[in-house]
Amino acid sequence: MLIDTRGALPSRTHFLPLDRIEARTLPAKTVAEAKKIAQSYGEECWLATELIRHDNSPGLEKAFQTVFGSIIICESSKVAEKITYGNLRATTVTLEGDKYTSVGTASGGFRGDKSNNYLRLAKAYRQWKSESAQKHALIKTLKAEIEALNQAKADADQLNLRINSIDGRLDLLQLSIDNNPREMLANDLQRIDAELAEIDERSAQAAPREDEEKKAKQELKAAQEALAALGDEVQRSKAALAQKRADVTESEKAISEAQESIKKLQDDFEEIKREIAAKDLEQKAVKAEFDAVKSRLEDLRGEKRKKEEELREIKKQGEEARKESIAEAERCKELKEKYSHYKEQASNMAKQYQHAMREYRWLADVEDQLAVKGTDFEFPSGFTADKGKKDVDDLKERQDKLSRNLNVKAMNLLAQAEDSVMTLLKKKETLYKDRKTLQETIHKLDEKRKEEISKAYHQVTKDMSSIFSTLLVNADAKLEPPAGMTEHQGLEIKVAFQGKWKESLTELSGGQKSLVALSLVLAMLKFKPAPLYILDEVDAALDISHTQNIGLMIKKHFTNSQFIIVSLKEGMFNNANVLFRTSFAEGTSRVDRFASKN
Repeated sequence: MLIDTRGALPSRTHFLPLDRIEARTLPAKTVAEAKKIAQSYGEECWLATELIRHDNSPGLEKAFQTVFGSIIICESSKVAEKITYGNLRATTVTLEGDKYTSVGTASGGFRGDKSNNYLRLAKAYRQWKSESAQKHALIKTLKAEIEALNQAKADADQLNLRINSIDGRLDLLQLSIDNNPREMLANDLQRIDAELAEIDERSAQAAPREDEEKKAKQELKAAQEALAALGDEVQRSKAALAQKRADVTESEKAISEAQESIKKLQDDFEEIKREIAAKDLEQKAVKAEFDAVKSRLEDLRGEKRKKEEELREIKKQGEEARKESIAEAERCKELKEKYSHYKEQASNMAKQYQHAMREYRWLADVEDQLAVKGTDFEFPSGFTADKGKKDVDDLKERQDKLSRNLNVKAMNLLAQAEDSVMTLLKKKETLYKDRKTLQETIHKLDEKRKEEISKAYHQVTKDMSSIFSTLLVNADAKLEPPAGMTEHQGLEIKVAFQGKWKESLTELSGGQKSLVALSLVLAMLKFKPAPLYILDEVDAALDISHTQNIGLMIKKHFTNSQFIIVSLKEGMFNNANVLFRTSFAEGTSRVDRFASKN
């Protein structure tokens, strides 16, 4: 419907049938080789579809692959030429808009400010997006590390609490060691030893005390076992305390390192925030520039549409004018043919009329009455072809009745004469009409002729004055009609020197007459200019200064024409763009070409 509807699409538009097209993309190996070539020059290149975003619709994906799947975007023309004209033979487009194809053609080219290069703006925008994504990823990583360090700090704080708790427990343990019953047991042991000694002393004195001695020994053994067990527990407590102190030292070292890492990450985070702020400003500037370029592009598109509408209107008017011109030419041709036909008819009718006058001499007596009202030879009112035919039929019938008593031959001659007269009268009427039409046409053509003559007269006399004043300083020349006449009846040449007009050209010298004639001829040629003029020794009767003035005049008044001038004077040579000199040496003609240094 879009294509069939007239005027639906204001400009040339391309359509892709999504159900018919097949995706065409460059092989991955070709793209990889192209990237290697770009990297060898320290640059990058991309497949065009890598730089295009769309909504991932399957149909659009095929369309983009069909249009852009075989195009590689390069940063510079040298990489593009290497890829296109090398072994890969792939189509490339540079960021400046130059396009290179494998058939050897190059198109595009960059003009204007580089800030308006859409591919470069797209590249800058894509690079900013990539850097922004990297910065955001780094920020996310730093945030994760900060969270991990915060967790480590919380764990360190928890360890500090545990260390403080262990220190308290160690203090209590030391206090418990200081107040341990070991000393009490030692004292008891000493007391028991003393008691044993006393018992030994008394054992000899009394046997009943043996039971008490045994009992005391058992108590001593139990006390010694309790003391040994308490000593093992003290050693284990001291070892645990040393291990806890070592753990506390390592935790403090880890906390210190974590705090330093946190400080460094915070510094990096601040630096990244500053970079992000700078990139945001840069992004805003790029976006503002992109919006300005986009706005300018829309304005240019609107202007382009407006110009296309104007162009279509101009083409339409031109086509109508062309059709009118063709129709006018056809009408003119028809009029000419009709004029020729009528002229021929008039000639034939004149011959027939003369023949009839010679054949029927009695017509000479009534010639002034033919087709005249009130005479026997006028056409009756209301006369028509049908009525005339009916009258002819009636007359024929009457002729048949009267043929017995009439001279048939005489009647036939009379009928022929009457027919000839009627025919001549009709032709005469037609000739009068045609003559009127021709007179009107001739009058129009005569008016047009006068208009063109007046236009040519004013233009030629103006150019003639300018050319003659260039050839002769303080001189003037013009065309004007003689006294009592117009420019349509005749013109004569008037020449003035120092503002005084000469009565006749006979007062001029031969060289002045030559300059006047040359001015008139060149003025007429300028009115209907030609691309090439050939002048043969027009300066033969002139002196050197006038010859020089001819060259200056040609340069001034005929900037769009080419002159071939045959001359033998130096003044003419000095004004030539290219000089051809002929010579005859050793029986051979020779032509040498010299280009002007100016």
